[in-house]
Amino acid sequence: MPQMLYYPGMTPPESALFQAVLYWDSVASIAPHEWRRYAERTERSRTLLRLAESGLYEPISLWGYPSALHSTFETELDRLLKHVSREDLVPPEEDPAADAVSNWYSVSRFPPAWTRLLLEEGLARARSADDQVTEVWVDTKLRHMIFAVAADHLVRAAAGKGATGPTRSTYTTDKEFFWAVNAPSANEGAGPCLEVDLGDLLPMPAPGTDLEKVIAFRTRYDDERRRVMHELRKMQFNLARYYGENPHEVMEGMRLELRDAIGDLDKAAKASKMTWVRSGVFAFVAVTAGAAATVLPMSEPFSWPLGLQVASWAALSMAGNATINLATNKIAATRADDEVYRYLQRTRDDFPHA
Repeated sequence: MPQMLYYPGMTPPESALFQAVLYWDSVASIAPHEWRRYAERTERSRTLLRLAESGLYEPISLWGYPSALHSTFETELDRLLKHVSREDLVPPEEDPAADAVSNWYSVSRFPPAWTRLLLEEGLARARSADDQVTEVWVDTKLRHMIFAVAADHLVRAAAGKGATGPTRSTYTTDKEFFWAVNAPSANEGAGPCLEVDLGDLLPMPAPGTDLEKVIAFRTRYDDERRRVMHELRKMQFNLARYYGENPHEVMEGMRLELRDAIGDLDKAAKASKMTWVRSGVFAFVAVTAGAAATVLPMSEPFSWPLGLQVASWAALSMAGNATINLATNKIAATRADDEVYRYLQRTRDDFPHA
């Protein structure tokens, strides 16, 4: 599995951190350049320091990124203004304390030119301390765009031939945010993709488990977890490559390997004497191979190959009671690139024990 690029926040929730430790190579997030000072503020964010010391977390600062990233930002801002009136993008004057978590961001998190442009255009309001702008407040739709531009750039920069760091896939725990960013607008085409819900397939540490124990499990049972990661990656590739065939047949071809890999990991989990759960949703969107060449105008009825129509939200039993759900969907053409997998997760309130 590639590196989990978590967004829009800096610190993933506990369940996402557990998932990153077990089923990804590492986790990264867009962080202020003085991220350690931010990370020391709360116990939740201090976990990033522990992961960084273990080589499992990478804070990414965008301050030093090239001017091409700013050009992309300006292009996307112009595109957004074509679909949403400027008045609708202006944030309210009052301090929106109730929604502060979702729409304030530190100015040290993004290139200073972005913040200057938004303030000059009247599309952001500043929060200052000691005559210095420390944070800006933007409309939700604009915030979606800002993070989408940044995340897409980081994924693309890590995928080129000259890339030296880990390959990345974007990941968010907010499904509404995900589709707000990735769903096509009324004036754009839509590329075919599969939304794959792994549901109760993968064991996860129970809430409140000491992160050090999860890291120790990763180290001790590295072979078992890597086998699962390999099978999941192969499943993504096959579903994207053979989207014109019945996904049931694709899944049937790798049922035994995936079942056995999950079974070995389950045995390791039981041997660890930790408490494990089947928790919520671990889903990804597999953009189909050649999606950019098969974009369909939104003005035309959106159609799928027969196999995908049959597979819409079809449950595929893989191992015991574990299932995988497949759903057809559409994704904005500008983000429908080959080999790009975007992840989502929803966490349930109650965790039935495995």
